[in-house]
Amino acid sequence: MELPVERLVAYGLPPALVETLSASGVTTLRGPQARAVLSGDLFSSEHLLVHLPTSSGKTLLGELAALSAILAGKKALFAVPLKALAEEKYAEWRRRYADYGLSVVCSTADHDQDDARLCRGEFDLGVVIYESCVISGARPGFFGRSEWWFGTRCRCSSTRVAAPCSSSSWRICGRAT
Repeated sequence: MELPVERLVAYGLPPALVETLSASGVTTLRGPQARAVLSGDLFSSEHLLVHLPTSSGKTLLGELAALSAILAGKKALFAVPLKALAEEKYAEWRRRYADYGLSVVCSTADHDQDDARLCRGEFDLGVVIYESCVISGARPGFFGRSEWWFGTRCRCSSTRVAAPCSSSSWRICGRAT
């Protein structure tokens, strides 16, 4: 199953933003990505847990969900396990969404110049490493008033997260084979 990226307009993404995605090489959603969109789960206000194998498109789903949240007036945090991945996504999304006016910030041990903006909530999309999540537990309000939390390969811990929810409110999209 495939879904042309242009169809995302029907789910609330503005045509200019869809064109930005397309120009950056995102032209088709495949398999589980398409199912997450077509089911309505990806852009709903419900929590969605995506459980898929490596290189199956989880990051793009998180990016699309983050964009949907931002367009609804919320902020989005994207948690990743490695500094290199955080820097890569920060650079990619900053470039991709600069013309669209989105403020993208990053927080890693080597990239802390945006930490003050994160604390004040002065961003649209924040890219952080898991260690920054630990900081958030030690410093309440570290991520401002972010209402959405996305991540890849998230690990459970006692650290508080920006959008806690009960396990009964999660929907699962896809399963590892």
